[in-house]
Amino acid sequence: MRPSCRRTRRGFVTRPKKKRAWVVAIGGVDPTGSAGIVADARTIEAMGAQPAVVVTAITVQTGSYVREVVPVPAGRVRSQLAAVFDSLPVAAVKCGLLPRPAIVREVARELVGRRRCAVVVDPVAVASAGARLASVGARKALIGELLPIADVLSVNLAEAAELAGMPVTDREAMERAACRIARLGPRAVVVKGGHLGGPPADLLWRRGRTVWFSGRRIAGRDMHGSGCAFASGVAAALACGQPLEQAVRSAGRHVRRLIAAAEPSREGAWLRAKG
Repeated sequence: MRPSCRRTRRGFVTRPKKKRAWVVAIGGVDPTGSAGIVADARTIEAMGAQPAVVVTAITVQTGSYVREVVPVPAGRVRSQLAAVFDSLPVAAVKCGLLPRPAIVREVARELVGRRRCAVVVDPVAVASAGARLASVGARKALIGELLPIADVLSVNLAEAAELAGMPVTDREAMERAACRIARLGPRAVVVKGGHLGGPPADLLWRRGRTVWFSGRRIAGRDMHGSGCAFASGVAAALACGQPLEQAVRSAGRHVRRLIAAAEPSREGAWLRAKG
């Protein structure tokens, strides 16, 4: 820990800098760096926390297509988790792509005994290009084993519809879906309304109370990896001591800045440019 200095009448007095909180991003590698754990790590640092990563899959994808998803063996995921948790004071965890049931079980088993760290789950199953990244069995394992220990579950409209078993196309449906999803175990649910008609709005549901976060739509920019950045932003903000409502608001602001700065790839997909 490097010291900082302040000047007094008697000279300089050194004092240690405040330690940054550690956040572990668990998920897949996206070679474009716009999604997955690379994007997570960039967000965690931008939000003022220190990132660590656990790789669950190697993907071959861009913002326009997915060609291959190669899961990391569950034993290797377990070894990575042990290395991180044995050596770092982890304050929060962000779970992204967990492609196989065995991987979900390893992650859940590790997190059950570590209730001092906040657990944020982004149930990545389908890429923005439309291809499935996680197996159906992995989704069932996530519902049965990971959601009951999640502090925050972050879902888009399509994911909310799948988990709640109902169409989610407006604000009223978002509230009903969040209530249903909460019965699966997460302490709080964020339903992101970026694909709603009209102004975008996100919903935070916790203990029967709802809070809405409205924003300005940036026309024509559907940035690849925005969901990853939002969930890892929430995890980082929680690790840094922000209350949940403030953490959701901070993560939303961060994502809007990223979308505003996004740049088109050669294929035309909007990719993260900075932060």
